[in-house]
Parts: sequence; C-alpha cells; structure tokens
Amino acid sequence: DEIPPPKRFLTCYNFFFKHERAAFLKAQSDAALINENNPLLKKTGERKKGAKANFSKFSTEIAAKWKGLSSEEKKIYENMANDDLARYQRDYEVYRMKTTEKKKK
Repeated sequence: DEIPPPKRFLTCYNFFFKHERAAFLKAQSDAALINENNPLLKKTGERKKGAKANFSKFSTEIAAKWKGLSSEEKKIYENMANDDLARYQRDYEVYRMKTTEKKKK
C-alpha cells in the first residue's frame, strides 16, 4: 500500500510549451483534414520515423518564441505556475503527513 507522491509542479515554461503544443497539434489535425498528403494520415510507423527530428525543431521554435514573449505575456504563465506550485505544496504536505503516520504504525 504505497502512497504515491503528488504530481510534480510545472514551471511557467512548461505551461507555455503545453499551450503551444496543443495549438500546434490542433493546427496539424485541421491541416490533415484538408491535405491528404499530410504526415498525420500516414501509417504510424511512417510517422514515427520523422517524429524525433520534428520534435527537436518544434522545441527549438518554442524556446525562441518563449524568449520573445513580453513580460506581460509571460505573467499569464507565471501565474499558472504559481498556482500549480501552491497545489503541489498543499498536496506534498498531505503526502508527508500520511507517510509519517504510516511509518509510526
């Protein structure tokens, strides 16, 4: 009966990356409906071949986009990260109390 630790908190960059990735995937799925030659329509094995290169390029583009954000735009993601950190700290305190109780028994 192992008590799982709380899910780790995300940073402001993590939230930004998730947002950009979701937007990118939506654009890709929309494009797949229009363009039959889109890689999303290929068989899974064919798609995986170029996935690492595409992800690396995508990550580089997102990092550059993050660096170009204004402090006002980053503030949105910073607030999300602060909320998630507070959630993690609350959950971790509960986890710590439960694991301490369990050790005492």
